[in-house]
Amino acid sequence: MIRLGIVGSIGSGKSFVAKLFKYPVFNADDEVKYLYKNNKTCFKKLKKKLPKFISSFPIKKKELINAINYNTKNLKKISSVIHPMVRNRMNIFLKKNNKSEMVVLDIPLLIENKLYKNDDILIFITSHKKKDYRKVKKKI
Repeated sequence: MIRLGIVGSIGSGKSFVAKLFKYPVFNADDEVKYLYKNNKTCFKKLKKKLPKFISSFPIKKKELINAINYNTKNLKKISSVIHPMVRNRMNIFLKKNNKSEMVVLDIPLLIENKLYKNDDILIFITSHKKKDYRKVKKKI
């Protein structure tokens, strides 16, 4: 199976490009949203690490933003809970699609989190920063 990693800055169009390949896509951002909305284990772990900020299930993006704005070290706490869960879901995705000729990994931190293999194909998406920020602001 060929593993194709799509990387690039926020709002650059990674997800758009990933869908163009017509192969199974693992979208890490969608998985994070799913975990915040549906996973009580994720909620309990984050509530334990950030009791001042996480109040109810499902986890609200605003609470996470407030925690990070209060202290940037809270981002590491959030990542220490979320990243292993996303990695686990990625492994399940890869096992489920192991017969596919190719899979697309739409993971913004693919390189930083060492989720790639030496024989993976990586595509870097670049675009105009001003347009990227406008797209991101519309999403928030």
